[in-house]
Amino acid sequence: MFGKNFELEKLKSENKKLKNNLDLKDKENKILKYNNKAKDEVIKDLDNNNYREKYNTTNSQLKGLIEINKEQTVEIEELKKKVNLLESKLAVLNVRIEKDSSNSSKPSSTNGFKKVITNRREKSNKPKGGQLGHKGTCLSEETVDTIIKSGEAEVKIIEVNKTEDNKDKEVKVRTVIDIKVIKTVTVYKYYPDCNGLYNIPTEHNSPVQYGSEIKAISTDLLIDSNNSTDAVKRFVSSISDNAINPSKGTLINWLELCRNKLEPQLVNIQEKLLESEYVNADEVTIKINGTQSYGICTSNKEYTRLWISENKSKEAINNINFMPHYKGTIVKDGTNLYDGFGKALSQCVSHVLRYIKGVYDFNSHKYAIQMSQAIQDILDEREKYLAEGKNKFTNAEYKEHIKRIKSILADWKKEWMNSNIENNPVYDDERRLLQRFEEPKEFNEIFYFMKDFKIPPTNNQAEADQRPIKIKQKIGKFRSKIRCQILY
Repeated sequence: MFGKNFELEKLKSENKKLKNNLDLKDKENKILKYNNKAKDEVIKDLDNNNYREKYNTTNSQLKGLIEINKEQTVEIEELKKKVNLLESKLAVLNVRIEKDSSNSSKPSSTNGFKKVITNRREKSNKPKGGQLGHKGTCLSEETVDTIIKSGEAEVKIIEVNKTEDNKDKEVKVRTVIDIKVIKTVTVYKYYPDCNGLYNIPTEHNSPVQYGSEIKAISTDLLIDSNNSTDAVKRFVSSISDNAINPSKGTLINWLELCRNKLEPQLVNIQEKLLESEYVNADEVTIKINGTQSYGICTSNKEYTRLWISENKSKEAINNINFMPHYKGTIVKDGTNLYDGFGKALSQCVSHVLRYIKGVYDFNSHKYAIQMSQAIQDILDEREKYLAEGKNKFTNAEYKEHIKRIKSILADWKKEWMNSNIENNPVYDDERRLLQRFEEPKEFNEIFYFMKDFKIPPTNNQAEADQRPIKIKQKIGKFRSKIRCQILY
């Protein structure tokens, strides 16, 4: 009986659960029906308002915009690269503009109004003016006595405020030295010889001609002082009270006459240079009647020879017919025009230091500065040894200097490799300079000044010797190669 009741209770309980589940399912069905009804209404609404098609269109447009955005993102990245490249190029161009004669091969005439310090001398603590022990060149009573005793001076004595009362008192003397220009006329009277011939020299062929003094002064003003023919004409006319007025053609003829008389001396200068242990070599650009030409200069401390050439080439150097016969050391800049000539080639260190300065002036590479300082230290030590009468470094000193240079060079190259054209506006210039240091031939030429102290470390002498021809061109112009050769 107990077992049947238990079974009955169990069945009732399960029946109750089933009923509850059934009620739950009914509720769920009602909810599903409601949801389905809502979905049907939504679908019906979408169909009625064409939202489905609008959605598909909008979705398609959105996908298109996403693709466009991707393309634009790529385009923006490309434009950023172009902007960076253009900024790098702009930085390079700005460097070219900013460079001057102190850190590049630009001539000083391109500096404009920019103040450029081209020497590397440190400021001294010495006061301005003549130093203790300096002899000086001021006028002295000995100078006056020498001039008076020569008998070639006109001496005037002017007594100021002299009276009978003070004529025997102490006199204070002040002397003024001056010059006076006077016109001289020399008349030569030629009489016939026994044969009735008049032996008149060629310089007196004309009934009236200019004398040697005025010719010498004018020629010196034209060449040594780099004056124009107009300026010399004005000067001669002024000192002669407008009595002497040579024409421009006459002045040029005097120059030609002077050059002809000096022709043997030019041959002597060339022979002296050929015998010289070293020569400085350089080239200068000039214009002759509007056409670009070149002056090719060879010089040492005592002699200078300048040739005019229509081009700057190895063929031109050969045609001059000087370098093929020269057997000494040639001090030059970075050009290869003189390769194969002389017994050795030495590069101008001043040029190299300018190029190094052209690197560290425009980036923060410390090893470029160290290289410049190392070269300057060697130059200073060289000057010290020269003052002591030494003519070269010892082998140990030479090797130590080379070791220091190569160590700095290795670090400098790493420093350059860590930069790029975008953050280093002198990237290519620095690369070319490093390549010059690494090339054995160039390295030996740059540091040749360490091997022999008799060879100057720069070709500045040749550059200075060429300067007059550039100055002359600024105040006038050369109308022909012959005229240019007359002057130089």
